[in-house]
Amino acid sequence: MDRTRLGESIDAPSEDWECEAADADISNNDIPDTDIPETDTMIARAFLSGLCQGKSNAWCHLLEIWSPRLYSYASYNTYTEGDAQALLQRTFTLVMQRLIQGKVRLQNLSQLTVLLVSTLYQLILHYQQQFGIPLFDARRHQQPFDHLQQKFLDTLQQLTPAVQQMLLLRYLVGISVGELALITGYGIAAVVAILRAASLHFPPAKFR
Repeated sequence: MDRTRLGESIDAPSEDWECEAADADISNNDIPDTDIPETDTMIARAFLSGLCQGKSNAWCHLLEIWSPRLYSYASYNTYTEGDAQALLQRTFTLVMQRLIQGKVRLQNLSQLTVLLVSTLYQLILHYQQQFGIPLFDARRHQQPFDHLQQKFLDTLQQLTPAVQQMLLLRYLVGISVGELALITGYGIAAVVAILRAASLHFPPAKFR
């Protein structure tokens, strides 16, 4: 397959799989509060309510906050910029559908994080099952990486794919350990142990 036009020809998962990816085994009872504090509960709830009601200002704010981080994560895991953009767009579409249809009800911002990131995470796993896992190439990325970022991403490729995903989610996307456990399906103790073992491959400053 010509990967230069892959972004225009990604095989769409089945409808059932898309619902599974959007839910990512998340229900109202499955998402506990994690270690991210809610600095202003009233504002957070108003924001979540706006998303569920499909208000454009709420969704514009969500895209502004999350697009850069999720795009960086998607671009590392795909072959072309078009692929990353396609997966990112699909992620927001699936999340919007689930929220507006009332199939997922969120109580806090951490639950929103889990829903967003787990949706993209599942789409990326599906993508890589179809096309394989790409080797990192900084030339594919619009945003230049500084020396430490470049070293981190280069060293990352020495690790197993599962550990790579955990490190990217933790340090590139910036989610909490509790959220990472929910998204990947590992227990919190296992996540901590994996991150600790992986830190031996990197400069200590990266994992402070």
